[in-house]
Amino acid sequence: MTISKRQFDHLTEMGIQLWQRKSLVIDNNETDCNTRVQPIIEINYPTLAQSQIFNDVLICLGISSSDVTHDESHLQLGLLTWKFGSEKSITIENNTLTTPTFSTIIESNSLKAELWQAIHQNNLL
Repeated sequence: MTISKRQFDHLTEMGIQLWQRKSLVIDNNETDCNTRVQPIIEINYPTLAQSQIFNDVLICLGISSSDVTHDESHLQLGLLTWKFGSEKSITIENNTLTTPTFSTIIESNSLKAELWQAIHQNNLL
């Protein structure tokens, strides 16, 4: 069951604790009862950093691996934020690159091509 931010705030003010799964993130910008829930895709950066395609993306963007910062949910590549999601598409909006998991990209030639096209079309080269 999802609740709105307003409902959550009221319950919190009354001292009622709510339980949430740790594997879900709730977008608190939603104000209706259809709160969007997106799974967190954790990043294994040491494995990612050894991937040839990841290093090719860094070279293409003119970024060294020492300039990459990361946490469990995204990578920071200079001004570009790279997030991994469960959808099978690649988008770039507001300097945020959203892709499927990196292992999904590696296994799909069409996703690799889509990644390079997105980088090229958004003048990130």
